[in-house]
Amino acid sequence: MTTVATRPITLDYAGFATSYYGGRNDMDRITEPVSVYPSAELFDRITGFLALGDNWDGYGAVPPSFSAVRNTMKLLALLPRDVFNLLDVDDIICTSYGTVVMDFQKENRLLSVEIGDKGLGYFMKQNDEITLVRENELFNGIAFSSDLNRAFAELI
Repeated sequence: MTTVATRPITLDYAGFATSYYGGRNDMDRITEPVSVYPSAELFDRITGFLALGDNWDGYGAVPPSFSAVRNTMKLLALLPRDVFNLLDVDDIICTSYGTVVMDFQKENRLLSVEIGDKGLGYFMKQNDEITLVRENELFNGIAFSSDLNRAFAELI
């Protein structure tokens, strides 16, 4: 069986581009640069956290575990397109105690999601008032809880 990758998963190789056939012959071949896939930069940012060592911040920080990074990647892959488009690479950070935080902001609303080894926590802030808080919510990597789905819907 032959597998063809139609979307790159990394920006590390600047010359890499995807090609596919859009029609009947070679004249219909289409090539797109990696930059058309903004998710590559976000995935690179998240997987880069695996390279952090103990005390990565000089103050005793613990690096995110493989499980925390994997859960973050799963969450990112499940995001609705409108929510995904709100996320910038600088909105993804790792904390000093081994979790990853993604902040989604639109106008006067902020949804901050913290992902760990087994679950996640999040809060919604609107007009500088916290309107929703969830802690220690299990995340199966397949679907969001109904509360997190509602929070994403409120955001967009």
